[in-house]
Amino acid sequence: MLELEKVLFKQGQTLFRAQGHCMHPSIKQGEVLQITPLPLEQAAVGDIAVFRRQDSLFAHRIIEQGAKNGEPYIIT
Repeated sequence: MLELEKVLFKQGQTLFRAQGHCMHPSIKQGEVLQITPLPLEQAAVGDIAVFRRQDSLFAHRIIEQGAKNGEPYIIT
């Protein structure tokens, strides 16, 4: 995962191949996703957010966004 973070920092975007079926039919297994980091404040409902949990990446659609105590958040 550190390598992915280095690529994102250096190049501003990267690609990865989707695995699994949780986003089907929007994202099919084996499709290539382009990841471009952006500030959380720029995320919108309907966007697909990619996040890391331990050593795995997950992509989920944003269903809610807002701010609490001045801190932005999203719900996928």
